[in-house]
Amino acid sequence: MRKVSMTLYQSIVQTFLPGGKDELRTYLIRGSSSSLILKIINIFLSLVSGILIARILGSGGYGHIAYAMALIQILSIPTVMGLPNLIVRETAAYHSRKDYARMRGLLIRANQVVFMLSIFLVFIAGAAATIYSDHFSSTGYHTFLIALLLLPLLGLKALRSATLRGLRYITLGLAPEMFIQPALYIILIAGSFFAFRLEMTPQFVMILNVIATGIAFIIGAFFLIISLPKKIKTSDAVYDTSSWFKSALPFMFLGAMRLVSQRTDIIMLGFFRPIEEVGVYRAVVHGATLIVFVLTAVNMALAPVVAGLYSEGKSIQLQRLVTISARVILILTIPIAILLFIWGPWMLSFLFGDEFRTGGNALRILCMGQIVNAGVGSVGILLNMTGHERFAVAGITVAAVLNIVLNAIFIPKFGINGAAIATAISLIVWNLLLCWWVYKYLGILSIAFKRLPANFPKT
Repeated sequence: MRKVSMTLYQSIVQTFLPGGKDELRTYLIRGSSSSLILKIINIFLSLVSGILIARILGSGGYGHIAYAMALIQILSIPTVMGLPNLIVRETAAYHSRKDYARMRGLLIRANQVVFMLSIFLVFIAGAAATIYSDHFSSTGYHTFLIALLLLPLLGLKALRSATLRGLRYITLGLAPEMFIQPALYIILIAGSFFAFRLEMTPQFVMILNVIATGIAFIIGAFFLIISLPKKIKTSDAVYDTSSWFKSALPFMFLGAMRLVSQRTDIIMLGFFRPIEEVGVYRAVVHGATLIVFVLTAVNMALAPVVAGLYSEGKSIQLQRLVTISARVILILTIPIAILLFIWGPWMLSFLFGDEFRTGGNALRILCMGQIVNAGVGSVGILLNMTGHERFAVAGITVAAVLNIVLNAIFIPKFGINGAAIATAISLIVWNLLLCWWVYKYLGILSIAFKRLPANFPKT
């Protein structure tokens, strides 16, 4: 798999980025290929852990885990305040200019702020959950309290990963959370259940999640220590705090809207419906994720190439690249979607358990939304990599608001099918908006059915 991915990405870079074997091209090939492989591994491990938890705990226990983690991910938005994306950008710039004093100041200040905010939010969220504990089951309440321990770990982990990626250590930056943590999580769950025959509850499984995350965090911190430039450790820190946080706010807003759009269905489903439906729906989301796997993989390889072609004004080559990649995405996506549409209920039952078969129709609905998502191509990448990120922000904001409204309308009446309908509609609207803006402002058709002009160069 790694050899195939490396060969695919090398061919793209060699076709559309002229020049010899310079440092930049080597970095793009190795870095993007590594992140692509890690993404593939992460999707697989996430599916395995989901199946394992669902099989052991059933839909109700799995629902408690999914609901608690969705809440933690929402709480992580104000914790990191958009700083990871800022750190990637500023660390790379400071490293290039050898401005180690400001790099040291940025890392110190960011870690201070994230740690203090995360601890503050742990107490606030814990207090709020205690005050309104009558609205939750005892299992859900205690599972959430344990999950709160993840907040500081996830916040500091995001900063560590961003720093390593800014320093161009892509694999070291992504490996702890994309490979080490989920692998440890699976090992701990399987070992506790099959080897030691321990009693498995949502609370205990969440404790195992905290342990796996903590170990992965320590390993990631070690990677960072050995990778930091020596001069950063001896430089006196210089702080541009107000400037940094002002720049981080747009990143926080974009991340917040994206996360709200992705987690609204699970959170609102848990508010309106029994927790068992949350568990079933989380399994459905796992299945639907397989449809956009190809899109995700291609996007990771395309991003730097799109940025390079656009900056060089090579619009013809860019259109060709976009059209060919859209065709590849659609051709590889349709068979997966058909498979899930026809045999989805059986696959849910086979993988997660008989009680998950009820999610078959919801899976079919999400399939239709994800087919449109894949069919319009890499619209988000095109806007973000060409300086039109404000339209990506506008699109995700519309999708997030629409998702909240539609979930509030459909979930009380249709349950998990209503959540799927709301998510599919918001996903379709979001992608069609971005597709239109790509055409309007870049003059590029992102869909797979664009006919290539006869004068398109082959290289």
